[in-house]
Amino acid sequence: MNIEMPQIDKRGAKQIYEQAVKLAKIYCPEWNNILKDKPDEDDIGVVLLKLFSKLSETVIGQLNRIPEKHLLAFYDFIGIDHLPPAVAKAPLVFKLSKGSKEAFIPARTKIASSVDPTVVFETIESLTAVSFNIKSTYSLNPWDDKYTNHISDINGTDEGFYIFDGKDPVPHILYFSDDAFNFKTPADVVVKFFFNNYSEKFKHYFSMCSDGAGKPFSTTGDFPTVELKNVSIP
Repeated sequence: MNIEMPQIDKRGAKQIYEQAVKLAKIYCPEWNNILKDKPDEDDIGVVLLKLFSKLSETVIGQLNRIPEKHLLAFYDFIGIDHLPPAVAKAPLVFKLSKGSKEAFIPARTKIASSVDPTVVFETIESLTAVSFNIKSTYSLNPWDDKYTNHISDINGTDEGFYIFDGKDPVPHILYFSDDAFNFKTPADVVVKFFFNNYSEKFKHYFSMCSDGAGKPFSTTGDFPTVELKNVSIP
């Protein structure tokens, strides 16, 4: 966490000089040059005021570091040391040259900064860069039980797009398989479900169940046992 130190004096050389000129007009009315709208800068008095302003700015800079020095002294008193030097890390993006499908970048590959070539980084681990296209990408909004396929957004435009907006309802399908289901002819059977841990809201979910043809099930029985009738199995 960065702690911003308070500034005891926020004035710079320009502000100090302007304040000194105002005071000179009050206490030195005989100084004709300083009374002008634009005093002559070759005037020895103006030169001294500017030197004074610059030196005052330097003193103020040291003065503003007093809170920081006190804070560091307090950290030293309670036994907190400065963080040791650490190696700088930066994310890198590798792009394949035109026509290339794959490139291997070994660990400790040296990479210079485009802004300052003297700044050189090294890759930490080996990397194989490959050329591929995204086939599908989805975002899910569990609160609305909806999802969105963003493949057209990714491949069709460089502009941004919203995620988690939930355009399409999530299909809920439960598949069962058992040797007893291998009927040679279509048949209506009764499937029983037994629940060890259940909630009353399950009754609402089962009331919305239907078979693969969209035919609603009829449910009977009390939880934790539920019977689904008219289950058509081809």
